[in-house]
Amino acid sequence: MSAQVPEITPLLGKLLQFGVRGFRVGRDLESTIEEFCDQAVKIAKQKQIQAASQPNPEQIKAQAQAMQAQATMKAADARSQADVAKSQADIQAAQIDSQTNQQQAQAEVIRQNIENQGEQQNNQTNLLIKQMELRMREMELQIEAMRTQAEIHAINNPPPPSPKDMPGAA
Repeated sequence: MSAQVPEITPLLGKLLQFGVRGFRVGRDLESTIEEFCDQAVKIAKQKQIQAASQPNPEQIKAQAQAMQAQATMKAADARSQADVAKSQADIQAAQIDSQTNQQQAQAEVIRQNIENQGEQQNNQTNLLIKQMELRMREMELQIEAMRTQAEIHAINNPPPPSPKDMPGAA
């Protein structure tokens, strides 16, 4: 019983002494019983100290399980952080792609606007050239018409004869 509950050893020693004192022979044994009780208390304390200093197998198992659980949690945290970092990198890449596509679309719109403006300017220039050519042609036709009228007028209205061309003069 004292092996299971070492704190009870002094009480058991006192009970043994009480029982032995009632007999005459027990008085001779009394000092030996006291020494035995003192040694038993010391041995019990030493065993307690040894038991306390030696790790309990259940404690070791519990510590190993706690360490394993902690390692598992750390690994899960690391995976979670890696997943978050990957997600953030994917989001940033998508944003960069979106911005790049948007900038390319804007550049294409600007290029088309410049091209359209160039075509409009070319068309306006061509229109002005055609208008000028048309006016020049109208002026040429007017000049030609005026010449033709002058020739017709000259044919229809011959100049009066000059005095020296007149018969009898001379």
